[in-house]
Amino acid sequence: MEVDIQTKLNQLLGKDHLREVLEILQNESIDLGKELEEEILLISAKFTRIERQELLGTVERQQINIELNRIREALVKIVQTIPPNADTLLALQKRQKRRKQFFWVTFVIYLLIVAILLFFAFQPKKDIRIEAQLLVEQVSFRHKEGAYAFNGRALSALHIYNYAKLETTGRNLIIDGDANDQGKNNDPHSARELTIEPYPDVAGVGVNLGSVVVEEFSIPTLALLTLIHPKNKLEPFQLNISNESPLVGHLSYADKLDITAENADLTVEGQQYDLFGPTLLHLFAEQGKAHEIKMESYPGTLTLDMYLLDSLLLNAKGLLVSEISFYKSVEQLAVSSIIEGEVHLNEVGKNPLEAIPLGEGETLNLIGASSLSLDRLTIDMQGIHLSFTGKVQTIESGRNEEIRNPLKIRWFWHNQPWWVMGFLIPFVGIPLLLHALWRKRVTSLKDTKVSILS
Repeated sequence: MEVDIQTKLNQLLGKDHLREVLEILQNESIDLGKELEEEILLISAKFTRIERQELLGTVERQQINIELNRIREALVKIVQTIPPNADTLLALQKRQKRRKQFFWVTFVIYLLIVAILLFFAFQPKKDIRIEAQLLVEQVSFRHKEGAYAFNGRALSALHIYNYAKLETTGRNLIIDGDANDQGKNNDPHSARELTIEPYPDVAGVGVNLGSVVVEEFSIPTLALLTLIHPKNKLEPFQLNISNESPLVGHLSYADKLDITAENADLTVEGQQYDLFGPTLLHLFAEQGKAHEIKMESYPGTLTLDMYLLDSLLLNAKGLLVSEISFYKSVEQLAVSSIIEGEVHLNEVGKNPLEAIPLGEGETLNLIGASSLSLDRLTIDMQGIHLSFTGKVQTIESGRNEEIRNPLKIRWFWHNQPWWVMGFLIPFVGIPLLLHALWRKRVTSLKDTKVSILS
């Protein structure tokens, strides 16, 4: 039958098992107060010194017995301070075991939390903001919102394919071709209103316009735009717009507009003409006035071949795009069309974390680019100049398409250092402080023992 601690200690004292009594009294589960704990420590140190002296034979037996009797009397007084019916030794051992288990469970949980946080900290940061300036040969993206205003830049010629209607006005019109199969008709027609509509049963019909000014295009949401830079000055810049609904474009001309159309109906001031074969139309503007040209397309892919006079500047303020890509097709292979550029990892109001340079032919994949703000789009003889900002999930660049996302710990340290400090203080500082306090206590106890034993 288990007995309480006081009874157990008295039994051990009766058997003169002083070492066992000291070990039980030094159990952390017994709360004796600081003074008694220090006294027990002193008694334990004296007992250890006596055992060593007895082993070495440096002290007479009589003196050893006197010291042991003093230790025994002191232990009896200490044991009497323990309340009767206190915990049993087994309960004391269980409590000590539970304390150790709690300590180790807490320690393991702490290590798991630290490991999880370290694993998180050394993962690539997703959803990062970028600022990019690129020069490319080809780019494609999906339109989300905004209008494409080209600031009135002139083209030497424009070829339109898959159009549904072309409307404009003028002063008069000269038809030079086989309209109505009547041969040439050089008599001028009044052309206050002019409409050209392709035959509905002929797919992909095109119309060629002479010198025009590009004003604005209203692009349907989620339409896919592909811009292709010409290989030389003689070839046109090409804009392909794939959409499931019609789009509207606005152009203008001054003085004179040459139009070449076929397989279309021409309506001038209510009079209709059939343009079976290629027919050249000369439309003259009113003096000193620019006339608007309105173009509508069919659903599908609208192709615009633009012959540039100089450069074509897009006023892209408020223009949002997604799924941007910089690849061109070469012999049925997707090849990077990047000429040069740089991508900055840059949060708003912060210094850039990193600048990723891009050379000719290097790839750039912006994965998860669901909303990019297109700030600049200019086409000139060098290529297509792009500037855009926004957030992406993953950045891949270089010839080997390496992931360029910074580690989370690096990103947070650069942009939010106080978060990192807030993490380090509780998870690094507190354990270090506890360790220092524990070492101080252990050193103090060792110093006490050494001073007694010496």
